[in-house]
Amino acid sequence: MKNISVWCADIGSIKANKFGWCKKDLLEQNVILGKDIKQFALGIADDLTKGYKVALGFECPLFIPISENPLNLTSARNGEKNRAWSASAGSQVLSIGLAEMVWIFKNIKENCKNEIKITFDWNRFINEDINLFIWEAFVSGQSKTSLHENDAQKALDKFCYLCLSKKIEETADITAENPFNLAACALMRANISKEINLLSENCLVVKV
Repeated sequence: MKNISVWCADIGSIKANKFGWCKKDLLEQNVILGKDIKQFALGIADDLTKGYKVALGFECPLFIPISENPLNLTSARNGEKNRAWSASAGSQVLSIGLAEMVWIFKNIKENCKNEIKITFDWNRFINEDINLFIWEAFVSGQSKTSLHENDAQKALDKFCYLCLSKKIEETADITAENPFNLAACALMRANISKEINLLSENCLVVKV
């Protein structure tokens, strides 16, 4: 668990001041909050350059289910209940997240001095020579706050708790049987990854 930095962004409109982020080293107490998307991307690139493993979370849907039955193509993912990814709020933040993820990944790649190796698998991240793990934050209902960076911190705190209590591997708050991984698409568009198999992988979802 050494040398792991955890970052999380609450996705939203930059113009409307609805983007916020949080960062901490997994084994440290100090938390950094911010609202600048460029500072967020440069900070991640700097950690990767320094040799940290980075666990990067986004508070927006990172994968959607592709049902065999076309009637269910917009149905909620397992665990979403009444807050489906395809509902108005979910689909809006999904589309914003796609654009912002590509921008963030592009800037990470341009400013990182080391090779970036991606996974959505926690065990591979911990045990192999992989330095970037992508996860989804899901903050909803009464867990929401008035500040976007505080929403990011709530998800980050839960993620760190699950890691340190060794419950992260059994976490399956939200899943899809036949996932289409949108974060993998963004990684490919930013020219970080060419691994087609990532398109069909689930992401770890931390629900607050």
